[in-house]
Amino acid sequence: MVAEWSFPRTRKLRKPDEFGRVYRDNQHRVRGQYFTVLAFSRFREVDNNCAGDTIRQSIGVTRLGVVVSKKVSKLAVQRNRIKRLIRESFRHQDFLPKGVDFVVIAKPKASQASNEQLVKELTDLWKKVHRRCATYSSP
Repeated sequence: MVAEWSFPRTRKLRKPDEFGRVYRDNQHRVRGQYFTVLAFSRFREVDNNCAGDTIRQSIGVTRLGVVVSKKVSKLAVQRNRIKRLIRESFRHQDFLPKGVDFVVIAKPKASQASNEQLVKELTDLWKKVHRRCATYSSP
């Protein structure tokens, strides 16, 4: 597998407490017909020695968590198709800010939608959440 096409473990939310933090403390929520995207910015305050004030600095890489429950589809094949589309869409979004955890939750309508419809909505949702994160995280 080519390295640039992979989705490394460091870019995934895997532990329940990581998902829980995004659910509990999310700063941005964007909803569409097929998906809901939650975003949680991981920032820390850093002293700016020159100016004497603090600045916000992002911590780490942008990470993704995917939730596709059996309410979406009872067929694992359908759920896995939706998960693959979400991961692939996320992987192509180079403009997303660093240090943000995203959780994408699929809605039941997603199982009846075509791949093109799902990708189009995901692209629109990434743009919306990027605008919201950019206005929130600017110093």
